[in-house]
Amino acid sequence: MMSHSDLLLIAFFLLPAVALAGFVLLYRRRGERHSGAARVVLGNLLLLVFLAGLFVAGGEIYYRFIFDQTDGYHITRTSVRWMERHYQRNDRGVRDDVDYAGADDPGRMRVTFLGDSYTNGHGVKQVADRFVNRIRADRPGWEVHSFAEDGMDTGPILDRVRRLTATGYQLDVVVYVYCVNDISDLIPEWAAAAGRLYDEPPGYLVRHSFVINTWYYRLRISRDPELTGYFDRIAESYSGPPWELQARRLRALHERVVVAGGRLLVVGFPFFEHRLDPMFDTAQARLAGLWAELNVPYLDLRPVFEGLSTGELSVNRYDTHPNPEAHGLAAAAIESFIERETAVDR
Repeated sequence: MMSHSDLLLIAFFLLPAVALAGFVLLYRRRGERHSGAARVVLGNLLLLVFLAGLFVAGGEIYYRFIFDQTDGYHITRTSVRWMERHYQRNDRGVRDDVDYAGADDPGRMRVTFLGDSYTNGHGVKQVADRFVNRIRADRPGWEVHSFAEDGMDTGPILDRVRRLTATGYQLDVVVYVYCVNDISDLIPEWAAAAGRLYDEPPGYLVRHSFVINTWYYRLRISRDPELTGYFDRIAESYSGPPWELQARRLRALHERVVVAGGRLLVVGFPFFEHRLDPMFDTAQARLAGLWAELNVPYLDLRPVFEGLSTGELSVNRYDTHPNPEAHGLAAAAIESFIERETAVDR
């Protein structure tokens, strides 16, 4: 039985065919059914439908069978299909090409990464190209794991650490790759905007057509003031009540890691398009101050990408997650950071 998407694909090709047939019939007939002016108007309309139909049908073919990229919000059909193609999950249910043991190897340092889509390699097709796997390949003497997940803020990360330790997973060196939007789940305005974006069911064509789905969400995201103002909301949250709650969660994460016998390191991964924006100065200062207060080593990756444009670092035009080249730069910096901060203890 054909799916709705298959039926739409057929309909998109039938539309220009029917319009072309109507156009040919209109100008072959010599009767008086249509006046000269009416015939011109109808002919132009049929020609317009024909061209528009070809455009939509071609777009459907392209986005359904050729286009293979993510979007920043991971909401389009093409992005969901991308993940189905390129995400492989291991025995722990996380993206990786190796399974993880629960007990650590006494002869090897265990490095456990926590983070969101930046750590998970969103938009990077080969998992070997993300910084976690690059570090593992470069340091075979380390046991490198990643418990990152797309869209994971600090609250879910704290819950994940609790579940891991409760099930016997042993912590050693824990590297939290922090993005300034890890505070997002504490911002009511963003929760409301995200609810409208992700939870409201779209129309039939948006649900089942690849091209209309892609165009619809690109237009909607670009015109929604709550979404276009997302980074402003994030910056403002570090000067208000959300920061107090976030600081409490970060302290709880540190305490949980220490109680479980681990040591916490933090890496600050910037948004490429806003890494030099002064609106995040307060956020950066407060984060750096908190890690200093807790005596947690902190690596700010912003200088690593100095001199490179957003386009040179991002996976594609509509998704500014780090591309394989950016992951390579991050891997070298993070590896050196871990080595430096753990050298005394080993």
